[in-house]
Amino acid sequence: MSALSPEATNSHVSVQEASITIPLAPDKRRERVALLALIALYLASAYGFAVVTPYGEAPDEFSHLAYIEHIVNFGKVPDITPSSYTYESFEPPLYYLVAAFAVATGRTLTSKDLRAPLAPPVYVRPNRQPGIDLAVLLHPPEDRWPFTVYMLRFYSVLLGLGLIVLTYATARAIVPWPAPAIVPLSATAFAALIPQANFIRASISNENLADLISAFVVWLLSLHLMRPHSDKRIFWIGVAFGLALVSKLSVLPLALPALWVLWVRRQRGRWAFLRDLTIVGALASLIGGWLYIYKWVVYGDPLALGAWYAMMPPDGVYSLADLFWFQEPFREMLWNSFWGVYGWQQVFMPDWIYSAFIIATLLAVTGGVYLVARRALSWGQRGSTFVLLLTVALLYAFIVQSSTYLVAWQGREMYPALSSVCLLLGLGLGGLILGRGAVQPVALSRWRALLSDSSVVIVSVGLLALNLYAIIWVVLPALNP
Repeated sequence: MSALSPEATNSHVSVQEASITIPLAPDKRRERVALLALIALYLASAYGFAVVTPYGEAPDEFSHLAYIEHIVNFGKVPDITPSSYTYESFEPPLYYLVAAFAVATGRTLTSKDLRAPLAPPVYVRPNRQPGIDLAVLLHPPEDRWPFTVYMLRFYSVLLGLGLIVLTYATARAIVPWPAPAIVPLSATAFAALIPQANFIRASISNENLADLISAFVVWLLSLHLMRPHSDKRIFWIGVAFGLALVSKLSVLPLALPALWVLWVRRQRGRWAFLRDLTIVGALASLIGGWLYIYKWVVYGDPLALGAWYAMMPPDGVYSLADLFWFQEPFREMLWNSFWGVYGWQQVFMPDWIYSAFIIATLLAVTGGVYLVARRALSWGQRGSTFVLLLTVALLYAFIVQSSTYLVAWQGREMYPALSSVCLLLGLGLGGLILGRGAVQPVALSRWRALLSDSSVVIVSVGLLALNLYAIIWVVLPALNP
């Protein structure tokens, strides 16, 4: 007997059941065109940030590159020591292994020395005045455009593209055709055009792979809630968590929503749940367990925490009892840097832009409350929304806990929940504008359909304008003195 209600086992509502007539092909074509347009705008924005941001002026970029360089030069991951080759050496290696393979392949094909540096050395600007001189490093003209750096930035941009596509796919899984496109396209617009996200995607950072894998997990969990149970999907959930283990530990909070989804979608009692959980755990261990066995053997514990603490001594000044996450500067810094703070967290946009994002978020919350209050969501949609909310809450709790050890109050640390945030924004704004019509296939009047299309255009154009503003009038002058 299924663990779900009949409503949950058949989340899809056909056009015939809804008793409405909608011209399928033209709307689907328009939706695809809109999706491709958002992808094009994303690529233009991300490459814009890549062009105007000198190498090393994105957070930790030269240390991420040093990790890749160590693998290319020495054929192994860097050691975690107090005087390590790179202070990112505690990070899982998947992002760096793929990048190193690409670099080594290119150098082998072009007969270049594998031991040669991947980029010029970086030097802090002499007599730099913090808060005044926003560019941290020197950038001589002859070192301004290192080829390998921009090749690896292209790799990060492609990972960001994967997240955008998965955000759209997840939205269409939660709000299946023939419901209007306002939710999937609005969510995709946020995923493609949040300025800070594009700034990070335009840099060398393992966070881009972690964010993609997180979006992959969220997509699989949403499918598992919205569609019938599938053993193939259980397999891919296990693969996704295995990849997470060798990508970045900040993805692992998604294990709790995954556990809940496996429980509510079990086929026949708790033994079926244990079977699914065993498959997921076995696959994750098979793909990612070797790394933690290696760390256990080399450093004495599976997470190499002792070596990490020796390499990066704590600089946190708060404890959880201080409730610092309700106070400044933590609250404001985390919020602002989620949307757009550039360079080494020193280049801000005008305050009104962060206020505009507060307004947009409050509007989305209002729309989400309306959908819940009017019981507009099906069982599967409610479950998927719960997964999104739980993912965001767990990532926030993860950052709060981490901040008691290191002062790392950066919104990008929330980006393993980026697709979830964008999906919630899309659902909320859609509910505010169309109500039940945003998530169910109901007939829309001409003016409401026009309002739906216009809202997607306004969100997309507004976010694009912020990207252009940040690239041309904020990052370009600040980081290219």
